[in-house]
Amino acid sequence: MTSVAPFSAPRRILATGANRGLGLATALELARKGHELILTARRLEDVDPLKRRILAHIPHAVVEVRPLDLASFGSIRRFAVSVVSCKAPIHVVLHNAGLVLPPPQRRLTVDGIEESLAVAAVGPLLLSLNLLPVLAQPSRLVGVNSALHAPHTYGDEVSFRFDDPHMESGYTATRAYKNAKLAQLWFLFEWERRFGSQGLHADAVSPGFVPSTAAPRAKGLQRLLLRYVFPLLPFARTVDDAVRAIVRACEDDLSADGGRYFESEALAAASADARSTELASEFWALAEGWLQRQPSSD
Repeated sequence: MTSVAPFSAPRRILATGANRGLGLATALELARKGHELILTARRLEDVDPLKRRILAHIPHAVVEVRPLDLASFGSIRRFAVSVVSCKAPIHVVLHNAGLVLPPPQRRLTVDGIEESLAVAAVGPLLLSLNLLPVLAQPSRLVGVNSALHAPHTYGDEVSFRFDDPHMESGYTATRAYKNAKLAQLWFLFEWERRFGSQGLHADAVSPGFVPSTAAPRAKGLQRLLLRYVFPLLPFARTVDDAVRAIVRACEDDLSADGGRYFESEALAAASADARSTELASEFWALAEGWLQRQPSSD
């Protein structure tokens, strides 16, 4: 575990996927600690209720909520323009949004990207690039990741194929989740290599398996297991444990070198594939090609 330098003033933190589950719990703790927040919700109708919920718990919170759909390049670009136009520096971008339970059948976004991959990696890359004009120097991207990005973990084996990144063959929900988390690490580690020397750092944190955050979106037996059985297992983590790990990463010394991967609050080694500079560079180039396509009309 690395030490965390105390921050001298509240930070301006942009956090995606903050309207429920772990994202909401993290937003509440960041607000409680005095940070200024820009939160996102995927649906426009969730924006005002999320802000009211934060203020109901933390009346003194400095918070704004804006709609953002990370499965839409158009939504990301519009959101980034609105943030950049304020010209206020952002110290931390917390990439929390993701599909905890990907759909059983493969689903593509309006831009033709496999949905889990879009929300966890490609969308965050586009968002981060478009926020460059207002990222403080130093600043930090923090990706909420998972130990499941590594091989030989629970469920279907991770298998990111550059000749089939959208999983036309071999799609399963578990594999889609794992591939997306691996791709997120490639994006974050490549960001550090490209921008770290400018003080624009990036890290990832795996807060551990928190069954209670996935239960509301599960069905049938899976929902019962997530709610009542899995929380009793030794590898399960509580919401408080997970929030503490994420907040620690957001409050780390902004000037410290990035490219790090934490499991809970301990510095750990990501998988060999995740650490590969060649694979990360290849993924970045692949994603850049997608981002340069003709914008969708959504």
